[in-house]
Amino acid sequence: MDKAIIVIGDVEVNEVDYDIYYFPEDISEPELAEEVAALADHYAELVYPTYWPSHIRKKKIIECSM
Repeated sequence: MDKAIIVIGDVEVNEVDYDIYYFPEDISEPELAEEVAALADHYAELVYPTYWPSHIRKKKIIECSM
């Protein structure tokens, strides 16, 4: 598959056209940035979560995937 969904926390996602990657809500920003950068190397499209924990800056994570 060439698309991946990134999920943070206890959210259930049912999508057959995407690979789904779940991360715990307490993941650190540097850890998530590293994971997202690795995913960006393998997928044509990343779908970012609608929910972001307050300790993670969405802009910083998205920058890592570019």
